Amino acid sequence: MNINDHEREKEIMWDLVNLHFTDLISDDQVEKIKESIAGILTDANEIRSAKLDDSFPLLNSYQPFRGDANE
Repeated sequence: MNINDHEREKEIMWDLVNLHFTDLISDDQVEKIKESIAGILTDANEIRSAKLDDSFPLLNSYQPFRGDANE
């Protein structure tokens, strides 16, 4: 994801927050909310770009909540 995509993603997220919560957001909270959005999207971008090694188990291979079918 390039910088323009990241900036556009932040704009879209802010537009959605502002659209739904505009009456609840005070002017002094705007920058804090925008900083939070930027942090969330930065974390999401790191997760998207993470490479898992072969030792990482498949998502459906470890299910401790399931017992033996014969139990």
